[in-house]
Amino acid sequence: MRLARTKDDVVTAANLAYGILFVAMLAVGSVMAFRIIPRIQEAAGGRKLFDGRVGGYGYEEARTLLNALTPEAAKTYLKMATQWDMIFPLLYGAVLCMAIQWATPATFPIPPGIMALTGLPAVICDLRENALVAAMLMGGPDRLTPELAARASFWTRWKWRLLAVAVGVLLMMLVMSFVWPAEPGAAS
Repeated sequence: MRLARTKDDVVTAANLAYGILFVAMLAVGSVMAFRIIPRIQEAAGGRKLFDGRVGGYGYEEARTLLNALTPEAAKTYLKMATQWDMIFPLLYGAVLCMAIQWATPATFPIPPGIMALTGLPAVICDLRENALVAAMLMGGPDRLTPELAARASFWTRWKWRLLAVAVGVLLMMLVMSFVWPAEPGAAS
């Protein structure tokens, strides 16, 4: 048995882990996007779900959606919010953070591991949003308060904003990896 690992072994293991996380993210995202969400939206008269409203929503919009949901659709949405959509942010967060870390040039002034952290705030907002959406679904339209709708909407908006920032950082690092010098002081 070999105790010391080579750099190639570590890189291979990291690539394998990334591949597994990426496939898992695609699988969970696909189940939600192509099976669960369309069924819930159809049962809600075609209304967009809370999670997908980039600009957020107000109390009346939230109440209208909750009223439009059939009991079965509300149950399915709650299951998605508390199960599938609690796993998905963790998966996309890991994939995004790893991609940012790998795309960041080693000679970039901010270390790649620190740059990778730019993906975490979106994940945190997404998980908080999911908990608040679950609270709205459990309470239904009769127990919905303007404060709860406003808090959930706040986290929805910030999830999308911070996800856009993280994807922007990834794209910027990908471009930089082609133009940033491989060694300090080297010409590009």
